[in-house]
Amino acid sequence: MSYLFLRLNVERKLVDKFSIDTKKHDLLSQIILAAFPFKKDTAEKRAHRVFFMSRKTLLNEFNHFEMDMNIFQPAIDITDKSLNKEKVQILARLDNILS
Repeated sequence: MSYLFLRLNVERKLVDKFSIDTKKHDLLSQIILAAFPFKKDTAEKRAHRVFFMSRKTLLNEFNHFEMDMNIFQPAIDITDKSLNKEKVQILARLDNILS
C-alpha cells in the first residue's frame, strides 16, 4: 500500500465521518484536530488525536521535488518493519472509529 494512499485514506474517512469542512480544514493536522477537537475533550478523543498526530507515516513525511517528479515517502528515519506496523495500526484505528 502506498503511504500517500494511506494518508489520503485517513483524510477522506475522517472528513466523511465527522463532516469536516475541507475549505476550512485542508491540512491533515487540521482535519485530525477538527475530528477530535480540544473542545469538550474526552479521554477517547485525546487518545485518537495523539495517535494520529504522532504517526510518522502520516505527518512526518518527506516530499522531494526532482525536476518533473514529486516523490512522496514517509520519513527516512524509520524502518520498514516499523512502517508496516504503523500502517496496520492506522487502518485498525480507522476501522474502530468508523464502526
